[in-house]
Amino acid sequence: MKFFIKLIFIVAMILGVSYANNISIEQNSYKVLDLEKRAKNIKVTDSKIVEVTFIEDKLDPFKKLKVLGKDFGNVSLLITYEDGAIETFDFSVVKNIKSIVAAVQEKYPNVKISQSNDNIIIDGMVDSIPDKEKIKDMFKKAGIDTDNRFIDLATTNNTKKMVRIKLYIAEINNDKGMTLKNNWSVGFKNYHINDTNNVAYKYDAAGLNSTHYASYMPEVSDAMGTIMAQSVSLTGGLTSTANYLTNKFNVGLTLNYLASQGVATILTESTLLTTEDKAAKFLAGGELLIKKQTLNASGIPATEYEEKEYGIILDILASKIINNDYIDLTISTQSKQIDSNKANWVDNIPAFTNRRVETNVVAQNGSTIVLGGLINNQDTKNIDKIPLLGDIPILGHLFRSKDFQNGSSELVFFITPEVVEPSQNFQADKLENFRNTMKEKNEAMEEASKIGLNPFKSDEKKEETK
Repeated sequence: MKFFIKLIFIVAMILGVSYANNISIEQNSYKVLDLEKRAKNIKVTDSKIVEVTFIEDKLDPFKKLKVLGKDFGNVSLLITYEDGAIETFDFSVVKNIKSIVAAVQEKYPNVKISQSNDNIIIDGMVDSIPDKEKIKDMFKKAGIDTDNRFIDLATTNNTKKMVRIKLYIAEINNDKGMTLKNNWSVGFKNYHINDTNNVAYKYDAAGLNSTHYASYMPEVSDAMGTIMAQSVSLTGGLTSTANYLTNKFNVGLTLNYLASQGVATILTESTLLTTEDKAAKFLAGGELLIKKQTLNASGIPATEYEEKEYGIILDILASKIINNDYIDLTISTQSKQIDSNKANWVDNIPAFTNRRVETNVVAQNGSTIVLGGLINNQDTKNIDKIPLLGDIPILGHLFRSKDFQNGSSELVFFITPEVVEPSQNFQADKLENFRNTMKEKNEAMEEASKIGLNPFKSDEKKEETK
């Protein structure tokens, strides 16, 4: 019976307690708590976090409390009043961020910053995604755990920038290219002078071919010739030239010249499009379904199939765009092949060999990164053992190449990233203009045919009929 009476008393006490909202206090600061009634007793769950004292008031005593935040954390304050009522207050002692908040709001006046417990909440409007990252970085440098305690509710005026990645993969014959490399200035100049069709012009951001961007400028050609002559190999010279010329290096014109001399074979020309901080992926190969034995939720053996990629895999992450002119890139190139040594296979499930190179660069907008050395000519020995290799795009050609088999050539990647502003991307407008032009021409041809004119003659004279 005593147990039940005690239980009823505890429930009544619980139901008689009133609660207040959570109150935040900055470390080494205090808040004054005004009570409606006189307090009889005060208890704190952790006196190391807050210190509670009465503020002396002779006219109306025991109705004002001073709560000092001593250390980070959360505590509860239990107050028992003279009439027996009980009330609790929850306090969160948070970091003093007044100075960093003032600095952020001075730079970004439309941003609102608040604290809830030990969480930092930002709201309002910023100009771009990088601005949001800068705000987050400012709090991180101030000692805030931005991975777990940073809540971003801010919106942006502009969308993320896009990155267009032009990709060439070519087989370069270094042995045949030695003479070409040593006499680059003369041969390359003669080639681009005769490039009357502009097949390899480099286009600027507005979509117009411009000599400012083309690598056939005399001073650019001279620089290329000097660097090439000092390089040990043709691919080494191309790498050094691309690094030196940045966005003045015209990879299309250069590869077309090498191909015309029988030194290069362009295996693919692709364009990838992604947004800032998102990866673009290129795969020249395929996927195999590998059978696996597993156990289901009931412990019964089951068969599953796992997809395994093979071939050449290229992942390009544009993690950051700096001042609209530089791109922070992480480039991962892989050559994943089926292992020809069946001793490494398990239960007739093929094993894979994997070569991977990861590169981090900060490239100027429109410049070209040259990468080579990923594929070993020893891999060509597997083509007879594993017929599938001969059918892989790019690798199939490479493994059948006699130059590659004897070590004279290598596979080289040419990667050219360019910043694309979505608001300045006029491709849709150009397409619409082209459609309208074609529509007008078709209508003109139909009209001309009705009155007996030849629509293909510019003078539009009426044809004589016999």
